[in-house]
Amino acid sequence: MKAGHGDGSTRANAPIVCCELILTPCDRVTPALEARAHASLLTFLRQQQQPRWPHQLTMARLVAQALRLGRSMLIQTSSSPETYCLSYLTAALLWPGAVLLVAPVAVQALLLEEALPALRASLALAKAVRAGDRWPDDDFQGLFLTTPEVWLTDRLAAGDHFPTGLPVIIDPADDLEHWTRQQLAMRWQPSDWQQLQQACPAEAIAIQQAANQLQQTLRARPANPYNCYPLTADDLATLQQLLEKLPLTAVSAPLRELQMRGKGDGQLLWAALVAGENGDRPQVPNSTPPRSKSPRRYRRSGHSNPRF
Repeated sequence: MKAGHGDGSTRANAPIVCCELILTPCDRVTPALEARAHASLLTFLRQQQQPRWPHQLTMARLVAQALRLGRSMLIQTSSSPETYCLSYLTAALLWPGAVLLVAPVAVQALLLEEALPALRASLALAKAVRAGDRWPDDDFQGLFLTTPEVWLTDRLAAGDHFPTGLPVIIDPADDLEHWTRQQLAMRWQPSDWQQLQQACPAEAIAIQQAANQLQQTLRARPANPYNCYPLTADDLATLQQLLEKLPLTAVSAPLRELQMRGKGDGQLLWAALVAGENGDRPQVPNSTPPRSKSPRRYRRSGHSNPRF
């Protein structure tokens, strides 16, 4: 497992980390937090009398140190959350301030149903633990769990569902890049083209022509390992010209968002070619580069309407 530290904000100079645990800076200082985390976790592990991961105590001290000093930290565990979660949970429960834990539903279930109840009962830790999609209140000083989708939606939109300046633990943060891409993706399926034609029968031919033109230009480009192709100014102009012909009520949210992003500066949009029932279709325009770890998600063959 890798671990790191980000500040949970949307500032341009915020650290970018691809790892499994991210801790954000905090200005509070707790003397001897590392020693307390070590001793508390050691007591718990001895009570359990079960085989344990040999680096749990070390990781607990490192996470506690990151909280105390307000520093970023990367930890590689090469293991699963159920193996190492006790380490960061011990430090988070002993930390006197609030902590935000971002984890998928499956990991949250493991923590809420197994690890946290056992740890809190054994060590008599009374720190509040809650889960949800919004910070409880300004006075909450406990451990709060939320999903990556909820947290990223709030952060990317500069929302106010979560306070800034909180220590943030992300597990597994190796998926942070993928989660972010999913949040930034806009999906426009072949069925959406058909629905658009049905909603605007007078422009059905123009809609089909735009779909065909986009498909032809994308398929004419040299193949790459990801089958992802940047949308050029001409591609966006084709969409823009089509949207200008359609009534606003007929344009779906994904196309409106694509239209707005196409007008923005510094946006990188591309279409992913994915094999469907009738062949390859440009899939989702995205605003981040294709993920290099999963080139097999994209395939190329056949033909049909573009998928955006």
